[in-house]
Amino acid sequence: MKRHNKLVRKNIPGICKANGQQAHFHVIEDDGEYLDALFRKDVEETDELKDAIAEEDPEIRRASILGELADKSEVLIATAEALGFTPAEVEVARLQKLNERGGFGERIFLEFTE
Repeated sequence: MKRHNKLVRKNIPGICKANGQQAHFHVIEDDGEYLDALFRKDVEETDELKDAIAEEDPEIRRASILGELADKSEVLIATAEALGFTPAEVEVARLQKLNERGGFGERIFLEFTE
């Protein structure tokens, strides 16, 4: 028996069954528990993205990175929806902040203020 204790995508129960695995699932009913599971999932996906970046084979690396970015995006969308926002609302807010404060692409790192 391997313990996972994590949020999974909706097709995972069917995939487990098709693979002949006996797996136990439950639907999270409590909103706070769901948000906690999403936050843990975000950390998990960040760790998996770091692992994908470390992959040495360039073709595997690129596909793995893209897959992990897709997973992180899905977690962000689910978190926004759990908090009552649509993906479109998040995108509008993102673009507004980008316009007002800029993006992160310039790699500016704040060391300290006085």
